[in-house]
Amino acid sequence: MTTATRRGIIAAATALILLALGAGVGVVVGDALGTHVQHFDLMRPGAPIVAEAEASVAGPGLIATIAGHRKAESTAEAVDAVAATARVRDGMQKTDDLDTPPSAALDPVASTWRDPAMSEAYTGATDTLGLLGAYREMLLEQTEWHRTLAPVAYERWKTAGDDDVERAAAYVAAYERDVDHSAWNLTAAELSTDRDLAMAWAARILLLLALAWVLIGMLSSRTRLVRRPGAAAARAAWLASTRPWRARESTLGLLPLDRWLLLIIPAGLLVATRAIQTSLLSWTHLAVVLGAWLVFALVLRLCVRNRSPYPVMAAIGGVVVLRCVVSLIAVSFTGPGGYWYGFWTAPTLRFAYITVAFALFAWAFVAGAWALSTQVGARRAIGFVLAAVGAGLAIPAFVVALVGLEQALTVWNDQMGLLPWGVVRILGVTTFLEIPPETAWYAAGLGVVIAGVGALLAAKWRPVAAS
Repeated sequence: MTTATRRGIIAAATALILLALGAGVGVVVGDALGTHVQHFDLMRPGAPIVAEAEASVAGPGLIATIAGHRKAESTAEAVDAVAATARVRDGMQKTDDLDTPPSAALDPVASTWRDPAMSEAYTGATDTLGLLGAYREMLLEQTEWHRTLAPVAYERWKTAGDDDVERAAAYVAAYERDVDHSAWNLTAAELSTDRDLAMAWAARILLLLALAWVLIGMLSSRTRLVRRPGAAAARAAWLASTRPWRARESTLGLLPLDRWLLLIIPAGLLVATRAIQTSLLSWTHLAVVLGAWLVFALVLRLCVRNRSPYPVMAAIGGVVVLRCVVSLIAVSFTGPGGYWYGFWTAPTLRFAYITVAFALFAWAFVAGAWALSTQVGARRAIGFVLAAVGAGLAIPAFVVALVGLEQALTVWNDQMGLLPWGVVRILGVTTFLEIPPETAWYAAGLGVVIAGVGALLAAKWRPVAAS
């Protein structure tokens, strides 16, 4: 058995192990996000028993389960509710003379009305129900578009969204300064952005560019395309990410342009992909993710010191590109909203995505250590990568812990809108998701431990002289 064959077998076995770990993570996440819906008959009062309530997340999955198959009925129910309150309100407004008995032809409720505050209450209720009905219709049409990908569904969503925006503006104008009937907080409704289609197109364009980079790397390893400007960098990234033991040889003789591209392409793609995934709305998400990667890269560069950084840069950067391709594929259908809709409502797709995404994420560090092993040996290479991973975990986690996990997660959810805004405001994210408040400190401590182990492995071990 040749050395190349043996290395290929080890790489394949490692990939299978990482895929298995990714599958395990997918199962755990799927179980945590699982939503159970019981038949209505089971919810009727029965014999007094003590039962434990099971919390469920009212995300897109629950909305699709309850209302996805009865969209028309759900929309009609909202219209009927507005009509009912408007009918009572109009009946009350006809009885403008309190001293004159109401006409028998009026609504029975109106015939007993004697309180002006009640008329104002019904007026406010009519406006509020109209606002909620418009938001319900908009949300259901948005869900329909994510589910079917039909252009006509998108147009209905846009029409419903415009109506929702108009009703919200009128509602705020009428009740914003009303002390007795203060306006509802519409932050959660405003988070339902219409950027999904634009982000989907941005993801498609970025995906084509990323695939072109990967394809150039694949072809350059066997054709004369490698002579073209930038092709050598693409070739080095492809070889180093898929066969990291060849990372050092693939980066020999690179021109300055190719060396810069090894850094610019994966870093730029990572930033752009994360920005698209957040619809350009969540700076918190970008700060945490990109900050962790920056700390990882800086620590790893310090460990490499005066050795060539290009082999490990090509290996990790190449895997980062592949990882971004997977994310861009998921976002390219109907944007970040469709990405999260599928994440909540399609267990099979969610499992496959998490499995592949986790395996590629872990492979980036394996490939980096493998590429470094040709320069410093396997033990020290693993130590370098572990030290960088530990620092990349510990420092952002420490910052989050200082700010406060609850506050950090609240800001993140306010920008992303992934969890029910009202419930999160009442219970808090950590309580709602049953996350221990000390989790950030635990993560920081784990990062310190990993960095410490890495530092021990990265140190030069001098043999003890025999006595």
